[in-house]
Amino acid sequence: GNPGAKLLFEAPRLRAVESLALDTCELGAEAIAALVASPMWSTLRELDLSRNPLGVDGIRALAAASPPPHLHTLKLADVDLDVAAVDALAGITWLPQLVVLDLSNNEIYSFDHFAHLGGGSLKQLLLAKTDLRDLNVVAQIAQTLAVLDLAHCGFGDEGIATLVANVPPELHTLDLEACRMTGEGFRTLCKA
Repeated sequence: GNPGAKLLFEAPRLRAVESLALDTCELGAEAIAALVASPMWSTLRELDLSRNPLGVDGIRALAAASPPPHLHTLKLADVDLDVAAVDALAGITWLPQLVVLDLSNNEIYSFDHFAHLGGGSLKQLLLAKTDLRDLNVVAQIAQTLAVLDLAHCGFGDEGIATLVANVPPELHTLDLEACRMTGEGFRTLCKA
């Protein structure tokens, strides 16, 4: 919870922590504000906040933070993102420095606000169970990705066609499990 997390972030021995996994700790905006104000914010390389009720206030606390100089992995799977939280997340200026971004299992229907991630450092983008329908921006960002997870998204054959129109040369892992692909989409994928 928030009180325990605040104590953790203030602990002198944790000032140089580089990897922090706080999956399913019942953290909210109060804990995130304490994290980004702590000395460890400047040393973190990997941060997993998955399955916490962050919502829009937690994301706004991240957005208000100074850019973390070493952070390359951010996992925000199932953190109660809604439309307002996704908008706040897209506005975070330091997102393009990330190598891994996990937004799986959140209410993300459009990725249009994230076009600035294209051409950045991003190599792994995990968007499983987000119900994305329009993959135009994802396809642009995918040009530099090595891993793209779109499992359980409902984009179907049209999304497959958009995605593979310009197959990214560096992509080596593509998860399309349960994306409503028919034989037509499968043929399109095989041709690519």
